[in-house]
Amino acid sequence: MVMRSLGQTQADMFGGWLRSRRRDGIARHPHSPRRRSRRGGVKLGCFFLMVIVGLGGWAGMYVGDAYWKYYQFADAFKQEAKFAAHYTDRQIKAHLRSMADSLVLPDDAYEIVVERGRHHIVIDNQYYAHVNMGFVSRDFFFNPHAEADF
Repeated sequence: MVMRSLGQTQADMFGGWLRSRRRDGIARHPHSPRRRSRRGGVKLGCFFLMVIVGLGGWAGMYVGDAYWKYYQFADAFKQEAKFAAHYTDRQIKAHLRSMADSLVLPDDAYEIVVERGRHHIVIDNQYYAHVNMGFVSRDFFFNPHAEADF
């Protein structure tokens, strides 16, 4: 081989892999770190990570429920605005109040404002949803709003 003529040994040609054989005969790279005992450090860190992810999911379930109800209520607003030519203001309010009742929304959600022009309608509402997550509680502000031309 050309490399041997330059004075390199076979061990030097392979980057030291042949020199660094372990007792069991398996070669390892000479610069790889040795295995250290973990003594549970990694397992404990993984446990804390899983606890944090679990608590975040648990709290997100309550907050997500409040937002899911808001999106359903806002979608009902858009549907009522879309078909406003077929219903009176009283019927629109009745439909939206029944939706708020079925979603178990706070009392403020029942105060619906309907403003109708000649060929335009605006339906508006605002309410706070109280979310209790056990050790923490918070109020979230929601403002469902819909406008449409008919």
